[in-house]
Amino acid sequence: MVMRNQLTAIAAKEDPLQLVAFMIQTKSNSHTEWEEVLSGYSRRELEELWQNLLKIATSLLLGLESSHDSSQEEMEKVFKSLDCLIVLATATVVSNKLQIPPSLLEMSILLHDLLLSLPDTADNLKNNFSKLFETFWTKEKPGREYVFENTLHYLFQVNLKSKSTLKTMKRLWQLRSAFPLIKFDDPSSQDLKNLICESLVSPSFMKKEEGVRVLGSILPLNLDFMKTCHEVIKKSLVTVPKNFIPKYGPIYFRAWQMSNEEAKLKIETGSIQDIMYNAIHASGIQLVKDLRKIIAYIHRQKKQKGVAEMLHRLYAPLLWRSLKAANSVVRLNSLFLFIDAFPIQNPAGGIQENNDLLQNQFNAFDILLMDPCPSIRSRTILGVCQILSAYWQMIPKEVTRTYITTLIEDLAWDNSSAEVRESVLKGIVLLFNCHYCHLILHPILPELQNLFHDSSEKVRIAMVNLLIKVKGLRKVKYWSIVPVEHLLARLATDSQPVARRIMKVIFSNFLPLDKTVEVQIIRIISLIESNPQAARIFFQHAPKFMSLEQVVSFIVLLCSCILRHVRDKKHANDDSILDSEMPKDKSSDLEEDCGNEAVSFDLEKNIIHGFLDSIIILWTVIEPEFAKTTNHVLKEKLDKIFSKALSIMMREFKDSQLRSALIIIAGKLPPKLVPYLSHQCLSKLQKLSDTDSVKEDFSALIQTTCSWGQMKGLLDLIQEWLTDGMKTKLNSSLNSKQSKRSQQVRFREEVIPKPMLALKFLLFVIEQPNCRALLLNKYQSNIIGILEQLKFVLNLLEQRLTVGLKRLQYADDTFLQAAYYLYIRINLLLYVGVHSENDEGIVVSLEEIMKQFCTWAQNIIVPVFNNQNSSEKAIRKRHSSDSKENSITFSCNLLEHLFTLTHTYLLMFKINETQYYLLSELFHCCFTNVHSLKLLPIIIKCLIQIVSVNLSTNHDIQQTIHESFKFLLETLVALATSKSDTPTLTLILNSSRLHMSNLLSTIYEFSTHRGTMLSCFFQTILTAILSELSFASEQNDINEVPSNFQNIKLVSLWLLNIIFKKPFLIRYFLKELHTFTQSKPDTFKNYHQFYSLLYLLNTLNYSPKCFKSEMKDLWLYIKQSDIFPSQTALDAEDDISEEEKVGVNQD
Repeated sequence: MVMRNQLTAIAAKEDPLQLVAFMIQTKSNSHTEWEEVLSGYSRRELEELWQNLLKIATSLLLGLESSHDSSQEEMEKVFKSLDCLIVLATATVVSNKLQIPPSLLEMSILLHDLLLSLPDTADNLKNNFSKLFETFWTKEKPGREYVFENTLHYLFQVNLKSKSTLKTMKRLWQLRSAFPLIKFDDPSSQDLKNLICESLVSPSFMKKEEGVRVLGSILPLNLDFMKTCHEVIKKSLVTVPKNFIPKYGPIYFRAWQMSNEEAKLKIETGSIQDIMYNAIHASGIQLVKDLRKIIAYIHRQKKQKGVAEMLHRLYAPLLWRSLKAANSVVRLNSLFLFIDAFPIQNPAGGIQENNDLLQNQFNAFDILLMDPCPSIRSRTILGVCQILSAYWQMIPKEVTRTYITTLIEDLAWDNSSAEVRESVLKGIVLLFNCHYCHLILHPILPELQNLFHDSSEKVRIAMVNLLIKVKGLRKVKYWSIVPVEHLLARLATDSQPVARRIMKVIFSNFLPLDKTVEVQIIRIISLIESNPQAARIFFQHAPKFMSLEQVVSFIVLLCSCILRHVRDKKHANDDSILDSEMPKDKSSDLEEDCGNEAVSFDLEKNIIHGFLDSIIILWTVIEPEFAKTTNHVLKEKLDKIFSKALSIMMREFKDSQLRSALIIIAGKLPPKLVPYLSHQCLSKLQKLSDTDSVKEDFSALIQTTCSWGQMKGLLDLIQEWLTDGMKTKLNSSLNSKQSKRSQQVRFREEVIPKPMLALKFLLFVIEQPNCRALLLNKYQSNIIGILEQLKFVLNLLEQRLTVGLKRLQYADDTFLQAAYYLYIRINLLLYVGVHSENDEGIVVSLEEIMKQFCTWAQNIIVPVFNNQNSSEKAIRKRHSSDSKENSITFSCNLLEHLFTLTHTYLLMFKINETQYYLLSELFHCCFTNVHSLKLLPIIIKCLIQIVSVNLSTNHDIQQTIHESFKFLLETLVALATSKSDTPTLTLILNSSRLHMSNLLSTIYEFSTHRGTMLSCFFQTILTAILSELSFASEQNDINEVPSNFQNIKLVSLWLLNIIFKKPFLIRYFLKELHTFTQSKPDTFKNYHQFYSLLYLLNTLNYSPKCFKSEMKDLWLYIKQSDIFPSQTALDAEDDISEEEKVGVNQD
């Protein structure tokens, strides 16, 4: 009562400051409390109160309009006063007992007009204004239609901000009943329409379900505005985030659903059908996919009233015609919609009409399954299988049988497309989702067995996925489709993606963890006997299907089985063995450590080796897990068991393979646990033969030596052997210099140096990942010492190539080549990204080292090729003991090593002009004869890498690359026309075809934006082809019109076969051919040049890949041009004899 009287008195004074002070003093800003206060007013008193409050509001608003330059403090006072009025107004509107006084409505209208003009600093006040006007709508108060427009405008503004919340979006959704009042045709609503259009691409709206509903409710209110929004959505599809696009489907569907019949028809034809049309005919692949996502939502609403009829009506003029279009892209796009919309029905039609419509759709699928485009056949297969799986019981059995027969007997063996074969298998996986089809598919699946060995990896993957699907079914057994032997064969040889999936199929069969250990061992023995290599791959992947504890237990189980076999074998050989003898005690103790789980089997040697191999593989895979503290107990368990088991096995097994496996296992134990092995590794390596030893003889010993930290001794041994091996009888000074040993640990006894074996050891160390990492991280000083010894190979090679050295002590050509290769390779390994100082203190980089290699080869190796032009006498003088062919072959082998490692260098670094100039000189020397051309593949690989890095940036290198390319083609043409060794040249060209194709593709890719450079390369190709054909014309080798594409000459055929493998190269080649004929008219005034052009064009006509329109333009240009010899001149030329031809050509 007191508060009511005070409020009435303050309102009567019309003083806003007192009102604010009163509101603050009472601290009763809660709406609920003010609602109680105001509910005590009578109707007349409430009207009087609001008349006075209206005067206060009017005075505040008038003062606000007249004082634009007021201080911020004064503005804050006005805003506080207005906020107090809003509190009272909201309390009045919220109350269901109070009627809205006219003065309150009038004030609300005034504040509504002010809402959008308030500054951003008054956000709280604007928000309170909006809440008041929203309350008018939620409470359905009279006059609410006067306070909705700016409220909507404000809420759209707020929700478009990046920090908008779901609460503010729900406030906008609560005003949906006010949406029909928007005056879309009134210019005053243009700003609001702009906000709505902006909302269509706003994350704040599209990420919230209420935001999508708001937009779907507004769009159908005005058809013209709907058309505008439709255009906005279409234009924004390429820019909005991809997760927004499916949300447009509900917007369109809600707009259609909320419209009346007349508006629905316009939305269907103006928006939905437009999306369908563009989803079929749009050019961009991604745009088509986005449009399909919008339509897909409407397809899923077919059960809603009127949707199926709408789809039938809209697709009728579009879909059936598009499925038969000449353009395969249009057919494919319409096929996607067809499958997604299936079945298209007309609820308004009769049963017969819908049956006919359904049959027409099945007929369309029949045609599409045989479409000439592989992509269409592939997608149709998946669509048909998806439909059969979903509607199996509803589709007639005859139709189902026809489809399955077509899939299994025809499309599964489509030789033209791996994608089609893959889709058949994927489709069958979809069919298995329907349990009704299992009995039908079961007997016919074995017919697909050969697809398991398809040449395409993705087909093989699809086949294994089918087996994985079948494995989970009770009635179908996977081995009835693909025999286990085939699975193991593929596991042993196929790629990782295929092998991983095969493991999912067979793991539980060969290693059933839920069975007894006896069953597990029997299965593993069967696996090893069936396919040892498959067993290796099996155990590489097995830890992915087991826990670490299970892997360790299985390793122990294999070990105990071997020990039980050893014990049983001893008992069989010596029945008098006593229980008290030591070997038996050790075996018994070991069996206790192993858990007494072992079972007795008579194991053959190959099975024992398979067990040991399996132990190595499993241990290697899980070894990183032992670094974790929680797994130390498991590691100690293995160490304890194998430290005892290895001594028993080493005494029992004398076979080299078994002992190598045991040595590798020993390398995984601490050396102190196996002292009988750790002290013998180096001595065993020393005793190996220099010439007869192979990788299998020393690989286990070296790996074990490295794992035990004894690499330094191994490197010392390698360096000692290399030092002695580099001595030659021809250079005593070098002998004396090398005999001065550095102060390092040496073996006391004199050993015969084995330099070739040292190189084998060194090569294995740098190729084995673990050993290489250890070498580079801890033993760089030792490898530098070895590198200094290897450097002497350059002196030996120089003597070998220049003086014709008869025999080197402990060294031959094989040794020299291997040492040269390792010298370069170790430099690459050692100095990658490192700058070091040589003996003179000069900083040496890897770039400088590679430059030195190229310079040395230029000075020492290249003269060997140049000397082939000298007289035989000179050759015999310089190479008294080496034949001409051996010298070239030896030099080619050296250059091959250099180029191979240079290619590795080019993969890591970008070269400069000087480096490439040196390389190009080396490349050119290899083109001088057929024998050195065997290096062409590796040279082209180097060029590819240089092109990919430098062609688009370095103009000087561009020119040099083009010169190398031009020199190569000129040399090939010269060798081909000389016919000195055509079979060898043919083999070289065939071996280089793939590399040349990659080179041309790389040139095209990196030179597209530089048309001049690209044109130079293709004009060089044209010049080479016409040059070869022109020479053939002069020799009367191409007098007749070609009868097929293969009639053209050797180098020309090689180049054209490469170009005609890729459409973009064909098109550019024909374009350059047209340009070439126009830019060099004088060239073709020569009879033979002109004839070579005609011969080339006639040959190209036989290629089915040649673009007919470009060829037609070329023939038309030649026919219309007057720069070529006339027909009369050509006829006369045919009658001229060979002697006259020579005379004419000379004139």
